[in-house]
Amino acid sequence: MEGKTVPMSRASRVVSTVCAATAAALIANAAAAAPHYTLFDPPKSINTNPVGINGTGAIAGTYETTDGSTTVTHGFLRATNGTITAIHIAGAADTSVSGINDGGEIAGFYRDSAGAIHGFVRAADGKVTAFDPEGSAGTFAEAINAKGVVAGFYEDSQKAIHGFVRATSGKVTSFDKSGAVSTTAFCINAGGTIGGTWTDSAGTSHGLVRLPNKTITSFDPPGSTGTAVRAINDKGSITGSYDDNARVVHGYVREAVGTIAEFDPAGQVAQTIPQSISAGGVIVGYYTYVPKNENRGFLRNAHGKISSFTVPQTEETYPSAINKAGMITGSYRMPPGLLPQGFVRGE
Repeated sequence: MEGKTVPMSRASRVVSTVCAATAAALIANAAAAAPHYTLFDPPKSINTNPVGINGTGAIAGTYETTDGSTTVTHGFLRATNGTITAIHIAGAADTSVSGINDGGEIAGFYRDSAGAIHGFVRAADGKVTAFDPEGSAGTFAEAINAKGVVAGFYEDSQKAIHGFVRATSGKVTSFDKSGAVSTTAFCINAGGTIGGTWTDSAGTSHGLVRLPNKTITSFDPPGSTGTAVRAINDKGSITGSYDDNARVVHGYVREAVGTIAEFDPAGQVAQTIPQSISAGGVIVGYYTYVPKNENRGFLRNAHGKISSFTVPQTEETYPSAINKAGMITGSYRMPPGLLPQGFVRGE
């Protein structure tokens, strides 16, 4: 038979064809499954920190510039086409952005030339409205919901800290947890439910939920010696972190009904810091992996499965926000010592 070509049987040809098709499909699926990362920085930025991404993929955040002697903080808005617009309140020494909604409205705060801190809302057309709760000596607007309602906290002349909510009409309502030394608000959902923290007389921080009817409920994950709140979705699920007795920081998610699930990525983890929760309950954040002493991003799906990720060819990854489409933004570091730069995953 040497030198003679043996015809392939029909069955062999079918098997060969199926194998080739399967291999091609696997390769295609692997390529499709690999997330795409886009790296970005506002012009002249030495430190870029995205804080929010809305449903259209527009990203808002803060960055720093320096002339060698003075460092100035600015806000930024990155449009879906990649165009970056600097946000700097007229006359301000520094401007910080805290959040963005699907309508393109942005909330944040700025420091004036006298050093006083004020809240602001920036409309989609760029118009800026500054505000302060009555009696405020320093206002920190931390979040804005789909309706344009802003939540945050302020310090009064006696250094006491209070939560506030600002309606779209401009009316500001302050609030405090009963018995609290300080009360803060860090997130607000479309229905007006607010997530925040309060500190007791012993200096211990606890989580809180403030409903639209003004009812405030305190909570702590089991074993917590200090609870932090970071984000809330429109279903009322809250995520954040807490310290245990060994000073290890863990992540948690609290559902609207009050149940709390604690979590950490697998392996030796020194801290787990959730940063954002999507409408579907997907949580992103970062954690410190002890063996390599590096910070990595994580994604926890709605079923509790956690996967780790890093921006390719970088040293550390710090996801900060996820939108309803699953796009993720945050910052990353190159070799140790370099300041953060921005990224978006899934664009």
